[in-house]
Amino acid sequence: GWVMVRAFRGSNVIKNVNGASYGTEIEVMLASPIPVGWVMVRAFGGSNVIRNVHDASYGTEVEVMLASPIPKGWVMVRTYGGSNVIRNVNGAPNGTQIEVLQASPVPEGWIILSSGGNSKVIRKIG
Repeated sequence: GWVMVRAFRGSNVIKNVNGASYGTEIEVMLASPIPVGWVMVRAFGGSNVIRNVHDASYGTEVEVMLASPIPKGWVMVRTYGGSNVIRNVNGAPNGTQIEVLQASPVPEGWIILSSGGNSKVIRKIG
């Protein structure tokens, strides 16, 4: 994917981040698209810092900004005021149960077992 890294003489400078290593962080403009597999980890002046979480191992947790996209197969497990903690559940064994935030996406192959208050419990069924 391409991101907008800065403005220059009335144009935007863009950068191709395809092939970036896991954990790579890049400062991008506020209006920049966020590529699939990347999350917004913090604001920095008039820009955002994004991190590549593609290929993260099962169970990896990352603190992200509230406006960050949540990658496919990730869930929201905790909130810290101005941020959320997300966890990678790709590769979880069948039968795994996790308590997630009420606003969390439910990945494909998971079901909601119970729901109440600020959280819900989900289980992987296949």
